[in-house]
Amino acid sequence: MIHKISGSLVLVMLLVLMPAAAQDQAVSVDSLYNQGGIEYGNGNFAEAARLMRIAAAGQEEISGQRSLRYAEIIDDLGYVLTDLQEYPEAKEWLNVALEIRTELSNPDSLDLGDTYENLSRLYARTGEFEKAIASFNSAEGYYARYYGKQNASYAYFVYLWASELYNAEQFIASAGPYGDAAENYLAAEGQGSINAMWCLRNEAYANLLGGSHQQSAQQYAALIELYQDIEDAQSQLPEWYSEMGNALALLTRIDDAVAATEESIRLSGLMLGTESPEFADAVYMIGKMFEGADLPAQARQYFVRSLPLLESAYGKATYDYVVGLSGVSLSYIEEENYPEALKIFNDLVPLTAAVLDSSSADFTAIAGNFTFAVESYAVLLFESERFEDFASLHEAARELEYVLNGESDYYAKFVYQQADGYARAGDTTKAVVHLNEFLEIEQRQYDAVTEDQAVGLQRLAMLYQGLKEYPLADSLYDESLSAFEVSVGRDSNSYLDAVATVASYYYSRALYDQALEYFELGVKVGLAVHGESSLQYVAQKFNVAAMYQRLGRTDEAIEMVSECIALEDRYRPDSSDNAIEWNHAIAKFFRDENQYEQAIPYYESALQRIEKSGLRYGEYWTIAHALSESYFALEEMEKMVDINRRLVAFTRDNEIKDTDLWSLV
Repeated sequence: MIHKISGSLVLVMLLVLMPAAAQDQAVSVDSLYNQGGIEYGNGNFAEAARLMRIAAAGQEEISGQRSLRYAEIIDDLGYVLTDLQEYPEAKEWLNVALEIRTELSNPDSLDLGDTYENLSRLYARTGEFEKAIASFNSAEGYYARYYGKQNASYAYFVYLWASELYNAEQFIASAGPYGDAAENYLAAEGQGSINAMWCLRNEAYANLLGGSHQQSAQQYAALIELYQDIEDAQSQLPEWYSEMGNALALLTRIDDAVAATEESIRLSGLMLGTESPEFADAVYMIGKMFEGADLPAQARQYFVRSLPLLESAYGKATYDYVVGLSGVSLSYIEEENYPEALKIFNDLVPLTAAVLDSSSADFTAIAGNFTFAVESYAVLLFESERFEDFASLHEAARELEYVLNGESDYYAKFVYQQADGYARAGDTTKAVVHLNEFLEIEQRQYDAVTEDQAVGLQRLAMLYQGLKEYPLADSLYDESLSAFEVSVGRDSNSYLDAVATVASYYYSRALYDQALEYFELGVKVGLAVHGESSLQYVAQKFNVAAMYQRLGRTDEAIEMVSECIALEDRYRPDSSDNAIEWNHAIAKFFRDENQYEQAIPYYESALQRIEKSGLRYGEYWTIAHALSESYFALEEMEKMVDINRRLVAFTRDNEIKDTDLWSLV
């Protein structure tokens, strides 16, 4: 502890016995030490530590390290360094002080307790709580022997320990010592002790913060019962009722919580006046309390109640009113009542833009809540296919976003969503207008081509495709593909998807040569993006095979499908239903051309894959029947009978019950 040193009789006697030079040095040390205490008291911790270091060095010259005076100085130096968060040095000084005092002090000296207390304080701040508790327990023995437990000084010692734990956010651990300190104060000062009152309140509040809500509520009730008639405690009653209401709210005892908070409001009104800013703040804070307890309906009740009070006390275009209105909007969001939340934002957004600094945390929170409400409601409208409402929502949202942040990324996004809503609702004209607007915004915002611009160009191409304005669609698809290449590169999923979109566009127009060009490009890009082992890459190759077949390039189609099957066998030998499907497809092609000998190997391969993997059971009958007919067409009756026997065996082994299948058997 920091002690202010006064000229004691013992010090005077020592000075008389010292030589003159030594006396001057001792006075200098004493002066430095005293000045260090003064600087500490004024909050100049660094200067206090500097002076105490000099005093310690001076005292060491006079008496050496093995003196109680030296121990006293370095003990206080360790205390000051703890407040400066220079923990390693503080620990070093305090341990030296403890060693000296243990050696030289009377075993019951409070000085030893003082050093242990300082160590407990240090360890609590460094998070070494086991050491902190051990040091406190050691200190407690000295304080108890010196003062007795029914003593205000002892109670204050326990209170300081509780406060260290509380400040270290060890709330539950601090509650017990606060309660002990209260008992000690009551024993020392009697019923009605104000010091005990603060300790009891801190005990209840620590339990509230620590999650012991039931205990906290009971402690607040006991505190109010004990002190409600004591004049010096009257001003605290509104806060106690509010905090008790908080504990009850967290216990979801809603009626009790409301009753407690209503009493808090009643008392606040009596003490502060119902038209005072402080009263408006008190009502608003109760809304915040219910918000923190995840009770949005109750929170909104008090936020709404606070708004006219805040407007009267501060004005509408003020920080206090804005945060109150924000609380109302957030309560609707927490209930997922997005339409009502957005109604509040119609008033809240202009006020936010006018009152709050755009870099402030409150501005950021309100802007984030607004966009969250818009996007959440948009999802609901989209899923219910209310596309006109979807477009209208984003039309309103973009206006409010512009008020908040100008042509921000969200503003551009809302314009795009507005266009998308009109497109899905069938109003292509409006969709085209707003997509072009979106692209203009993107070009103003960014010097380089962005992926969002590429997406917008692609969407615009789709709209012109729907309008059958093919020259425009052709141009926009090419432009979008170039934009994807510039913005995200060719070796990207986005570019690959864009290539597939263009290929599908030309395919839908029966322009198969152009479609094939992009399907083949998709194979090259797919290999770079996914590698040959991926299903996506194999599927892209199969698309090319389908185009070859469409164009009459049968040999190339079969060769490409065979490559697909080979890739499946290489990377998914026992788990590829694609290989079954593709073998079946090739076999069917040959069979339709009456080329039964070419069809049979592919039918056999498909059947073997089903038997081995267990995939595509439902196609076994179809494939086996087609294979049987192929052998029949070639008049290979024994093989036809063998296939039918395999079919019967497979059916029995797999417990398949199918009337069509059994009729064949």
